[in-house]
Amino acid sequence: PFEEQGGALTLPPVTEADPFLGRVTVPGDWLRDGLRVCLEAADVPHDAAAAVAVGGRYAGGFIGKPFRLDVTDRLKAGENTIEVVPFAPAWVRLVAYPAIGP
Repeated sequence: PFEEQGGALTLPPVTEADPFLGRVTVPGDWLRDGLRVCLEAADVPHDAAAAVAVGGRYAGGFIGKPFRLDVTDRLKAGENTIEVVPFAPAWVRLVAYPAIGP
């Protein structure tokens, strides 16, 4: 066990989370073939790491810059919820990009 080896676990000085919770309406044509929709964020606090959920389902996360995550497969046409935890970035937006490749 870890304790028997004399190690110590260092936890970040996080005492209380402040997540981002939002809603966005996604146009149906954003989910057509040939586009990828990415969640972009700015200034993710505390170690530049965060987990992202779309519609209540884990979609991935950020560990360092760039704060961009492809969430196309988690989105549906119409209203979607977005959650970024444990701390809210300065801003969050969805951007549709043309898919790269053949």
